[in-house]
Amino acid sequence: MTPGRGLARRFAESIEGDASAPAAGARVLVALSGGLDSVVLLHLLRFGPDVRTFDLHAAHFDHAMRVESARDADWVRGLATGWGLPLRTGRADEPLTSEDDARIARHAFVSGVAREIEADRWVTAHHADDQAETVLFRIARGGGIAGLQGIPRHRKDGGWRPLLGYRRAELLQYAQHVGLVWREDPTNRTGPFARRALRHGILPALQAEVAPGVVGSLLDLAEQARVEEGAWDSLLPTIVGALDPTLDGTTVSVDAGRTAALHPGVRARVLRHLASLVGGALGKTGTLSATRFSVEGRSGSALEPGGGLRFARELDRLVLSNTSGEIAGPVDAPLVISNSAEGQGTARIGGRTWQIRWAPAGPGVPGTRVTPTSFPITVRGRVPGDRIRLLAGEKKVKKVLLEARVPSGERDGIPLVVDGAGAVLWIRGIASAVQNEGAGSAPTLQIEIDDAHTD
Repeated sequence: MTPGRGLARRFAESIEGDASAPAAGARVLVALSGGLDSVVLLHLLRFGPDVRTFDLHAAHFDHAMRVESARDADWVRGLATGWGLPLRTGRADEPLTSEDDARIARHAFVSGVAREIEADRWVTAHHADDQAETVLFRIARGGGIAGLQGIPRHRKDGGWRPLLGYRRAELLQYAQHVGLVWREDPTNRTGPFARRALRHGILPALQAEVAPGVVGSLLDLAEQARVEEGAWDSLLPTIVGALDPTLDGTTVSVDAGRTAALHPGVRARVLRHLASLVGGALGKTGTLSATRFSVEGRSGSALEPGGGLRFARELDRLVLSNTSGEIAGPVDAPLVISNSAEGQGTARIGGRTWQIRWAPAGPGVPGTRVTPTSFPITVRGRVPGDRIRLLAGEKKVKKVLLEARVPSGERDGIPLVVDGAGAVLWIRGIASAVQNEGAGSAPTLQIEIDDAHTD
């Protein structure tokens, strides 16, 4: 099998095996720069054998960094016309000079177009080499364990990166095999941007002089970090639940003694999680000082680690408040149910706090029955592309909420119960999924979700 055909087959299989990938017929917006990576991505989605059919659209953003960038936009228009795809274009009001500014402006444009055309997903062509560069960049800048996860395959705002499993060399082989042409951006190899130093200097030197398999090692590190962070996400609700938490808007409190008894590393994670529940964030220095205060602080004492956060010891309670009055939107804290054992916990969804209890299904057990294909089960808010299988067929969650006449301002606060395969099992108070074929491989649970607090 030729390299090009092999990549096309694996690409199709990867989409079929991705439970979070958009369904056939979904509207997908492709960010199309005109470079090798995005042209290959668009070609695979448009012409790849055995790739499920999508309602494809394209978007091109001109950063205005080069005089000739307008010609790239013209070239992309011709490509989109030739391939029969609708195209939206945009251009920066003034030339962008930094990598961060370019990324932010591009994201704002593409995600904005996705909302306008009601796309189920918007897609970028990030690949495995981009992932390796991101992990190395975060190592160098001190991004922490969470940062080592690198680029996620799926974003909560509808972003999707289906090429993350492929090296750039594979994309080049595919392009050559099918006879693609693309635009080369000369600024990729010149200028002061950090990515260029990594791509054309540091990574090649590491590969030549230190470790020939450095890219693979960085990808393995990202996967390990994702597994570790996922494990923490599954454990934190249980750990925090054991601390007798109370949440009231921008204030949360826990049992001070139980918190102090935690391992320092676990305590640091818990405190960062508590900060997120009140719309704040603890940096490295703030986490260290808060971790120390949670043990050494006496009743009546307080600590302000920055960012408008305030820790106080009030008798036997450790109280965390966000005093800034500035919360950048509701901060979600989903609850993860890792197995069928009875349990309880809380989730924060769209600014609302929910109390959740679950137990194996049986006579006299309260709650709604859900039968997952696999664990973990996640109680979370909706994300673009969510679908639920009803008696009338599969529907977008967005449409179900619209038909149920749920006000637009309340839709992001409705809890969804989602199984390990990404299937929506229950929209709380709205609809339950019919049992899919193959369901029942995991035990049936009964789940209760009660509104504990509304901001």
